[in-house]
Amino acid sequence: MSDHTRLNRKRAVSLKTFDPGDTGGIESKEQVEAELEALRERLQEAQEKLYASRSNGVLIVFQGMDCSGKDGTVKKVLGALNPQGFRAESFKTPTAEEAAHDFLWRAHRLVPQKGYIASFNRSYYEDVLITRVHGLIDGKEAKRRLEHIKNFEKQLADSGVLIIKIFLHISKAFQLEKLRDRLDHPDKLWKFDPSDLKERQHWDEYVRAYEDVFEATGTKRNPWHIVPADKRWYRDYRVLKIITEEIEGLKPAYPKLDIERLGELDLDAETLAKLAAANSKAVKSETGDESRKSAEEEVADAEQRATETGGEAGDDRPVVEKPAEVAEKAAPVTRKAARKPRETRKQAANEASVPASAADAPTEPSAPKQPGRRSRRQTDS
Repeated sequence: MSDHTRLNRKRAVSLKTFDPGDTGGIESKEQVEAELEALRERLQEAQEKLYASRSNGVLIVFQGMDCSGKDGTVKKVLGALNPQGFRAESFKTPTAEEAAHDFLWRAHRLVPQKGYIASFNRSYYEDVLITRVHGLIDGKEAKRRLEHIKNFEKQLADSGVLIIKIFLHISKAFQLEKLRDRLDHPDKLWKFDPSDLKERQHWDEYVRAYEDVFEATGTKRNPWHIVPADKRWYRDYRVLKIITEEIEGLKPAYPKLDIERLGELDLDAETLAKLAAANSKAVKSETGDESRKSAEEEVADAEQRATETGGEAGDDRPVVEKPAEVAEKAAPVTRKAARKPRETRKQAANEASVPASAADAPTEPSAPKQPGRRSRRQTDS
């Protein structure tokens, strides 16, 4: 069943067809509390992988009428994110410097880099909303700007930026209730702005301006999400679900570790096998024999190094499982490599370590094998 609140194709949109009080058949917040907690954990994990991989940037755009809850949504839904990889931006009246540039300039300079998430409380869309409602631009200029915005978002998507556009949909009656609530509670009085009442008089003009925005810029790559927001708990649940699923859709993954660079750490067999298994998991989403072969070879190499450094007589370290056994448990995809005879793996590793130019060089009698580091230590003692 398609989600009619996801606007991902050019079509006429009427906000009257969207119920701001809808809760998707969910009767109370208690019904989704467990899912909310699970979604928060999934979002945190997805953010960590996104930050580690530096594969994509994520831009979350919040739009809505006054009192729709943009500030509260950022606080409640995105407050659990690691601030090291998250930034919240709020768009007010343009400064003199911003007004001296094109209308997209101040937005473009705040777009998140790869690995980071940014939220825009209002955005570049204000330049086709409030400017149009108050007659600062005409319909022809608004249409031109909407085309610029669509191309701007396409450019960001081509550059690896995921754009999540969310419209918090409230009713006119709910807005009036929230304005009164600000006057009734001293701790919310600072939120009241007399200009909100003035803007409220242009409700219908704003509705028409938003409908034009949705029709012109709701695309398959950069869709709009209409989120019912009269019920705050459902708003938070719905926004969290959308953002989590959209970021997970990028399939962010931890980067692959170069085990060869860890040689001087002198890791034990079990640790090396676990690292190889982690690399196998990191490339699990990749396809092709080359990726699978690479994972198998890493486990085999890890076992070979573990055998050479930890198998000599006199090693007084605790006995651990054989590398092949560890690898088979930790990385089932590498069992074939784990079952290869030790001599075959050792021979392949030695051949791989010989430079191409050395293959044609005259052969010389092999020198006696130097004792390993642990063997020399035992001899000296």
